[in-house]
Amino acid sequence: MIFTCLTEAKVLDSLVGLVSEPIEEDKKSIAFSLTFEDYTKTLTDEEVTMLFEKVIHEVTEKYHAVLRDHD
Repeated sequence: MIFTCLTEAKVLDSLVGLVSEPIEEDKKSIAFSLTFEDYTKTLTDEEVTMLFEKVIHEVTEKYHAVLRDHD
């Protein structure tokens, strides 16, 4: 379901070095947007949250990424 519902992924910003908090030299801060769509029904908030968490899990596992605090 995740790959059929994820219809668009765009990199919004990519930064290296210092931003609001220090970034290690060999690290990068990447902001991206995800669009989820199901053409057969309206996705619930819970479904979108589950899909988002699966994407975060996959990116974390595959690229050893760390989700920064976004408060």
